[in-house]
Amino acid sequence: INGSPRHSCTYTALAEMQKVFEEGLAGLRVVAENMVFLMKSIAKGKEEFGMPAPPVRVKTNYIR
Repeated sequence: INGSPRHSCTYTALAEMQKVFEEGLAGLRVVAENMVFLMKSIAKGKEEFGMPAPPVRVKTNYIR
């Protein structure tokens, strides 16, 4: 168990974890921005074009 907070193994491990978390947050930020763009595009498409008509279902009976 490492117990020294002064530039030893514990400090190095925490610094490395901070880098990894910052990279992860940057990735999540990009995903969130893309999700917002997609949701706005879908909403605009619904306003502009409306929703498609539901398909007509034809019931069949294969038992004869």
